[in-house]
Amino acid sequence: GDEVFGACLAPIVAKMEAVSDAAGKVKDRDLGLHAKAIEEGAQLVTWVSVPTTVGQIKEVQSSVDYNVNKIRMQKKGEDVHMNYCQAWKDLLLGLIEYVTSQHKQG
Repeated sequence: GDEVFGACLAPIVAKMEAVSDAAGKVKDRDLGLHAKAIEEGAQLVTWVSVPTTVGQIKEVQSSVDYNVNKIRMQKKGEDVHMNYCQAWKDLLLGLIEYVTSQHKQG
């Protein structure tokens, strides 16, 4: 039951904490928003543990969007940063599409 499921999620939670710790150590102002987007986006892996999965993903999407939109404004015209932002958007939209089509509870 819940105990087994919790044990299965423990390594994922540990990695999410490691991502958060690493993001918190980024002191470079230019890369800080990138790290924050990664930290927020790491929550995506929790979608398997909540009954309203698409809602969870959309919450993460809002958090990531906040950071990548700031990156877009600050790094306008710099392809590497625009590609990074687009990759996040594609990942989030693709995951929403997958969960909606493949998981009835989604």
